[in-house]
Amino acid sequence: MGNICCSSSSATTTDVVVVGEEETQNENGGNNGNVIPTTKTTLYSGKIVGDDPNNNDDDTNTASNIRISAHTNDVEIHHNQIHRDSDATVYHDAIMDRFPSSIDMNYPPTNSMRQSMFLQNLDLDDMNMNDKVLLQGSNSSDEVPATTPIPTHLRQSVIQIKTNLQQEHSTDNLSGYPGVLTEDELEQCIEFREQLKIRDPAYKEMVLSMYPYEQEAFALCRFLRSRNFIIENVFDMLKEKNQAKNWYNVKNIMTTDEKQPNPFYKNLHNIDTFNNCPLSVFLTQYPMLHTGIGKNGAIIVYFKAGQVSVPGVECIVGDMVNALPFVWNQLYHETRHAMKRESEKHNNKSNNNSESTKSSTTTVLAEKIIIVDLKGDTTLFNEGIEFLKSVPIGASCFPESVNRTYVLNAPFSFRLIWAVISRTLETRTLQKIGFFSTIEKAKTDFLDHIESNELLSDYGGHDTHYSYNDIVAKRQSELSHKPGIVTRYIVELMCILTTGRGDSMDFDFNLQNNEKIDSIVIYSRSNHGCEFSITTTLSKDKNTYGDDDDDAIVCVDPIYVSREQATDNADSDVNVKPNYAIEIASSKDMLQQQQYTIHAKDGTAKDYFLIAISIAKVV
Repeated sequence: MGNICCSSSSATTTDVVVVGEEETQNENGGNNGNVIPTTKTTLYSGKIVGDDPNNNDDDTNTASNIRISAHTNDVEIHHNQIHRDSDATVYHDAIMDRFPSSIDMNYPPTNSMRQSMFLQNLDLDDMNMNDKVLLQGSNSSDEVPATTPIPTHLRQSVIQIKTNLQQEHSTDNLSGYPGVLTEDELEQCIEFREQLKIRDPAYKEMVLSMYPYEQEAFALCRFLRSRNFIIENVFDMLKEKNQAKNWYNVKNIMTTDEKQPNPFYKNLHNIDTFNNCPLSVFLTQYPMLHTGIGKNGAIIVYFKAGQVSVPGVECIVGDMVNALPFVWNQLYHETRHAMKRESEKHNNKSNNNSESTKSSTTTVLAEKIIIVDLKGDTTLFNEGIEFLKSVPIGASCFPESVNRTYVLNAPFSFRLIWAVISRTLETRTLQKIGFFSTIEKAKTDFLDHIESNELLSDYGGHDTHYSYNDIVAKRQSELSHKPGIVTRYIVELMCILTTGRGDSMDFDFNLQNNEKIDSIVIYSRSNHGCEFSITTTLSKDKNTYGDDDDDAIVCVDPIYVSREQATDNADSDVNVKPNYAIEIASSKDMLQQQQYTIHAKDGTAKDYFLIAISIAKVV
């Protein structure tokens, strides 16, 4: 992708506009009126009139700078790691450390979209608005030309206004965003908007899926940019993967008990495929995080692909391809949450700035700067290849959502996998992907497009308290399946090493003084069972924790965890539902202690069991 239109030296001019008033709709989801003034205003000026958010959601946390393994709960001090850089381990070293087609990519013109208070309130349908406003060519957005009232009977239509509309156009290939549209592009936006009213309603729902966090004008432009503002090509694109049918299917998903709607898998812990597994637990096995925005307003997504635990994911969902509901959840709900969170955070900050900046707010785009870190020993790209090939099914409903993608620490073997994955991606998307052999080599490009305080410290950001694990600790509480009760999760993936009677494995975990266990659930797809028990240890002569010579107190008696124990029908077909879950302990079973040991005994070699411990605060 190309260079962004603003640099780190112009930080005070990189913020652009976001929130606005909702368009009035009838009961059928249609619009009252042919053209909404705020939409046209935004298409022309890039500005949305609206209230600033009230809540600040600062991404700071006091958690230690640690890394939690995707496979265990072990922690280690985590510094900015420099991956080994050798010809034998780096993917396509000759083409690494850059983006393939940087001059071809579009970026939102942040400086152009930052307008004065006058343009924020510009209404193309306003009969008091002089034509000179629409024809102005000054580079200063603070000029407020005199206006002369126009009689009602001379009020111009949208087409007449569009005909007279003239704009300055960037020479840096920044077209296609509100505020810098050509006359033809504006006409296509208005026509596309009208076509959405008479086509399959699913298409309109897709376009407005991020509303109100993405305003209609930005959404229209995003879809049209995906096919160079050719309307019929956009609709053809929306038919390629049966998007309308898929949209209706996931929109009408119900909870496990079939009693409540669960659109786009909003509550992953409430669908049968996931065996009621909380999202925070799943994310320990499939580490992905939305936090921060780029200089152009795109959301930053961190995906630690190299640390994805396929065995851990399959303990939850049975087969990797069954994790597709997670993709829908992230594309729809987490993107909306991220846009809301970042809009509130940045606009509250700008409201506290000086008078010179109060006229501007920050636009958070429904686009993503994705950082894919391949450092690790994952088997995702071979055992999970069918899952990866199915991801575009969901992504096709959210076109032009990838703004820029960094692939870091790619091993040499990745070239074979990339040959398969790249065939599922469009050429336009491929042009937005850059490969970098190390994090260090990507830092310069990171800081060209992301402010240092928006970048996690793991990847070159300057705030040592803004690391991946700091934000994970915060998200665990925010994503709790029991809001206000469960505040964090401890997750351990146990792999049975040997088969035999009496062979055992142990896992220790600790609680803080003000914490207690809410529940302990074991997920597996193993065809063989395993015996689990839980103990704690107290000193014999005082009420403190003892050593190995002290007596262990049994909190949970041995329980045999198996598919038969987890299902009503002991003969249940493993091919129908290979995964299962058993709760082996709840708060009433556990002593109020801080140190526990989980014992696994009499298992079968190479079987996996995922232990998820939900932690609550002591009230």
